[in-house]
Amino acid sequence: MRLLVQNVSRVRKMVRDVFRLAKDNSPAIIFIDEVDSITTARFDTETGVDRELQRILMELLNQ
Repeated sequence: MRLLVQNVSRVRKMVRDVFRLAKDNSPAIIFIDEVDSITTARFDTETGVDRELQRILMELLNQ
C-alpha cells in the first residue's frame, strides 16, 4: 500500500506541474490521451486511487 500511495503522490505532483507549466506558458494546450481511462472505471470496483486521480484531474480542469 505504501508504494501505491507514493506513486499517487508522485502522479499528483506531475499532473500539477504540467498544468502549472501550461499556465506559465499560456496560451497552451494539454493533450490527455485516453482520458476516459481516468474518468471512468475500467473494472467493476473503484479504488481510492481511482477517486483521487479523478479528483485531481477535475480540480485542475476547473482552474
